[in-house]
Amino acid sequence: MVQMLLLGLVFNIIAVVFDSLWGLTAATARNWFARSPRRLSLVGGVGGLTMIGLGVTVAVTGRKD
Repeated sequence: MVQMLLLGLVFNIIAVVFDSLWGLTAATARNWFARSPRRLSLVGGVGGLTMIGLGVTVAVTGRKD
């Protein structure tokens, strides 16, 4: 019983630490991209091309029935 509680506590501590690090990293990256309109539009363009690429991939490799 104590081992399960300790394992749950360790898991939660690790999750909070790493989720906080991801959040801080994302906020820093967002601020860096937002400082330059050129960077921001480049990210939008890359995102759009990625969506088009995924759509084409699904259309080509989709179900054949």
